[in-house]
Amino acid sequence: MNNKNMLFLILVCSVAAFGKSYTIDGIIRTSVDDRRVSLQDEKHKFIKRTFPGIPLIDKIELKAQEKSFDLNNVEYSLKLQLRGIGETFSSARYRKAMIQKSEHKSQLVIGSTLSDRYQAIIDLLEQESKHKLYQELMDVYADKIKVMEKLSTVDPKFEITELIKVENDNLKALASDMECRKFADLASSKLKTLLNDHEFTEIDTSGIIPVDSLLLLVENKLENNAFTLDNDNVHIRKYKIDLDIEEERYKLEKAEARKYLSHIGFAYDNGEHLDQIQRRNDDKDYNLNDAFSLEVGITLPILTTRPHDVVKRKSDIIKAKDEYETFKEELLYLFTEDINDLKYYIIQYRILKARELEVDAEASLKKYLEFKGADPLVLLSIKENIIKNQLNRTDVIYGLYRNYIQVLDMTGELIKWPTKNFLLQQ
Repeated sequence: MNNKNMLFLILVCSVAAFGKSYTIDGIIRTSVDDRRVSLQDEKHKFIKRTFPGIPLIDKIELKAQEKSFDLNNVEYSLKLQLRGIGETFSSARYRKAMIQKSEHKSQLVIGSTLSDRYQAIIDLLEQESKHKLYQELMDVYADKIKVMEKLSTVDPKFEITELIKVENDNLKALASDMECRKFADLASSKLKTLLNDHEFTEIDTSGIIPVDSLLLLVENKLENNAFTLDNDNVHIRKYKIDLDIEEERYKLEKAEARKYLSHIGFAYDNGEHLDQIQRRNDDKDYNLNDAFSLEVGITLPILTTRPHDVVKRKSDIIKAKDEYETFKEELLYLFTEDINDLKYYIIQYRILKARELEVDAEASLKKYLEFKGADPLVLLSIKENIIKNQLNRTDVIYGLYRNYIQVLDMTGELIKWPTKNFLLQQ
């Protein structure tokens, strides 16, 4: 083992000693404890507890008016602003739709927390796998460079361009490895945030579904059309609920426009009441009812801007309907694209596996090592081809995992109750 690998191993062991490992299932299960879930639950409870109001009455106003700075000369009034015809019923329907939207938002938030964890897990495992392979590939290139440098001093026929090519390949591998480490750090930071644990260092992959098992599972689902895009799945339903809300808001606006009796007012004038009592005591004409008054307000909707509000709500319905239909089309397109990607990854994996079996570079390497005086450059080239093939397979394998989760998310399977870990072997 060279010094670079020894240093890397010491660094990994040191981090692992002070860090924290999570199983895949452990990471997925933390989705219910996500702060976004608790925050949305709090919002939902608040909306459910909101007072729906008094039937038929929009506002209640109590007023006391003192006259001449005399506490005995106070007029008390009660004013009831009424709702329009059918407004109470429409308001209840609108409130119910808003509660339904809030409840559905809770489902979407849980789905988002699950999807974020799945994607971060897959991203980190992919980048770590590729990082390990690039390290091995750079070791091969380093050995190649040493052999070629030695050959350049003893073999006059040696082509220096071959050395330059290997050095360029090594630089490309280094750049790719740096990119892997960058993306791995991003995925690791994402998981630390999602787990709310900055001691997280690695994922325990025990129990993860093997790629061959996943391949058979996906193929079986594709053959049986088990991946279906339900028109009422959790994502489409969001836009359907938004459309329902706009329709209920339109009906509420129409009901509010039918507010022909705007208010009823009752008043009691304590000063007037005392004056009438005094008149009675003085044997004068009096009427105690003069202290009481009734007020009725009439609204003429045709002379107000209310009809404009109704028209605006109607345009909002049309807009929501367009967004609903557009999203269904876009989701169907993305779903079809992801299904095709799944098929593409399956074909790619089959080809790479078949090629691996046909070429069997590892067997060639073992066989070549049996010969005395084997050319080290040929030996290293075989190693290089093995690693490059493993890198190609890594892209395909994690592309398959990623698209599988995306398809489950689109179909709504990801958050169906009871939830399960789709990355674990069942």
